[in-house]
Amino acid sequence: MKSIPTINKKFSYRSYWNLGIVFFFIVIYFADGITRYKHILTGLIYFTAIISLIMEKRTVFNMFKNNLFLSLIFFVVAILYSLIISRDINISIKAFNKEILEKLFINTIAIAIVLYREKKENITNLLIFSLVFSILPLTIKEIRQYINEYHQGILPLSTFEHRYISDWLIFIMPSLLSFWLYKNTKSIILFLLLSLIFVLITIGTLQRGTWLSITIVFIIWCLIKKEIQLPNIAIILLSILLIQLAIINQGQYDKLFYKLKQMDSSHRYCNGTQDSALDLIKDNPIIGYGYGEQLFYKIYNERVIDYPEWIFKQSIGPHNTILSIWFAAGILGLVAILYFFISTFIYLLKKYRNNKIKDGFLILMLIFIGDIIIRGLFETVHISNMSVIIGIALALNGNK
Repeated sequence: MKSIPTINKKFSYRSYWNLGIVFFFIVIYFADGITRYKHILTGLIYFTAIISLIMEKRTVFNMFKNNLFLSLIFFVVAILYSLIISRDINISIKAFNKEILEKLFINTIAIAIVLYREKKENITNLLIFSLVFSILPLTIKEIRQYINEYHQGILPLSTFEHRYISDWLIFIMPSLLSFWLYKNTKSIILFLLLSLIFVLITIGTLQRGTWLSITIVFIIWCLIKKEIQLPNIAIILLSILLIQLAIINQGQYDKLFYKLKQMDSSHRYCNGTQDSALDLIKDNPIIGYGYGEQLFYKIYNERVIDYPEWIFKQSIGPHNTILSIWFAAGILGLVAILYFFISTFIYLLKKYRNNKIKDGFLILMLIFIGDIIIRGLFETVHISNMSVIIGIALALNGNK
């Protein structure tokens, strides 16, 4: 029977260090209010990557000789172009330095270099355990927020203030499912306990895009792993939970059941977020306006007077990742983001098929599909989230 893997006692101190700093980096990656600790961990990763690069630069660079990394460079170049044509260069440079240069490009390279000498099994275990362990800070954060809201008279499942943990939840989902495969009593109990916490937190987001992403990831995983028992258990338990909430509902769960039944997406397509973004893009589809979320808000708010049919008189964003890049860098940005996404999917799929250690690539592929592709259709996902996916993917393929 498969059990939860243990750490190899023959680890070198260097492996403990490399895996450890990336482990804690992933654990707190989505956490808010701990910027100081994030900077410390990021600095340690950069320092370690520089030392590794100096010591073994001849072999390190081989890891980046592939179409995936080329697509990343092309995307960064497209965003650099958007700085040249930007309607507000200060906003664009600030956004580029933070989101693209540091969080996407440099972090991707640093993570890959730090991990490239580690065994694939150890990198896969790092990915699984770091994401599952991150349920702990996520749960603490959510409990504190629910308690603060309760003191203000706000009941659970009645506010949309928890939607901003959606990326975090989608990243956790594929790794959490891996625990189901460890067929022993302790592992199953741990899986069920963590799954209950995960489901309750996920429902609390009241965001259908998140629910859809997690559901599709769950279905794909079950199909690949040929799991029949787990979907049946999930459907039964989730149905019981929703029925009980419906029975005791006295108004406090109205938003939940409204989101479950809502079919109208007019606020997204019919002169809503994505339609208004398309209107702006159609006015300047080739050149673009410049990179940055705040720049989109600025231009939208300036142009809203020209479009009285728009539903939102103040911008809340394009709510679509591809549209946001097309808006920023015109047709070059559109080509770059599509090339980037297609290259990532093909790379992960090929490596999954051609490697004996498949779980790591499967988890990364499911995270990419769930967060970047599916959720990206309904929200403007931070493209910097790709740094974890690509950095670990390159490292998994780096150790031959």
